Amino acid sequence: FCTLLNAGDIMDATRRKSTARNGSISSKEATRRQSNAPAASNTVAAGISKRPELEVLFDKYRDSSGAGEGADSEGGLISRQGMQLMAEELSLKEDTTLVLLLLAWKIGCAQSWHISRSEWLHGLTTLKVTSHPKLRTFLSGIIEEVLPDDDLFEDFYFSTYDFLRKDTTKLLPVNVAVENWALLLKTRFKHYKKWCEFITATVDPEDGIPRDIWRQVLVFASQDIQKHDPEGNFPVLIDDFVEWFKEQPVPVK
Repeated sequence: FCTLLNAGDIMDATRRKSTARNGSISSKEATRRQSNAPAASNTVAAGISKRPELEVLFDKYRDSSGAGEGADSEGGLISRQGMQLMAEELSLKEDTTLVLLLLAWKIGCAQSWHISRSEWLHGLTTLKVTSHPKLRTFLSGIIEEVLPDDDLFEDFYFSTYDFLRKDTTKLLPVNVAVENWALLLKTRFKHYKKWCEFITATVDPEDGIPRDIWRQVLVFASQDIQKHDPEGNFPVLIDDFVEWFKEQPVPVK
């Protein structure tokens, strides 16, 4: 009997040790799983955070007054004020207005000084500009990329006519045209200041600037004004400018 009892005690003791050992392993496994859980969660969070960075930036700069006129169905738009704020925060050294016009052209904005959410997300994603640092790099180099290239600049210049005019107007307002000629043509048109002076003095502000004039000015800008043919294919307004220009007193050097 004593022998059997001792054997039973031994078996019970063995089972208790085994249970304790299994419990110890389970405890370690639980600890391991707990330590790994945050890492997995962080990995998922990191994967999610990469996509909406452009959305975060859009919401940062968008019009805080609400959806606003011109906003798309996804909601919100960045107005000129928001675009200026973006340029300031990015510390752009280039001409801010020109950079923002180029940005609007690059992402296909349809409305003057307004960027819709879909234009922002689709345009910048297509350009592979998906973060704040990439946006700064992209905008810092956009002038150097476009202005020296004749084809790119022509495409940009022609497109600004529709971007700058309001949807409710058929023609580009004279003051807007003059302001942007001074900005866009200063490296392309030797006599751009005289052209702006002529337009301001002779064109009725109520008349506006037709698309054909806007486009032909860029073509005319590359011509020798002294060799201009009044019987050529340029609009009458440009012929009148050449005549007016030649009547101006020669500046004293």
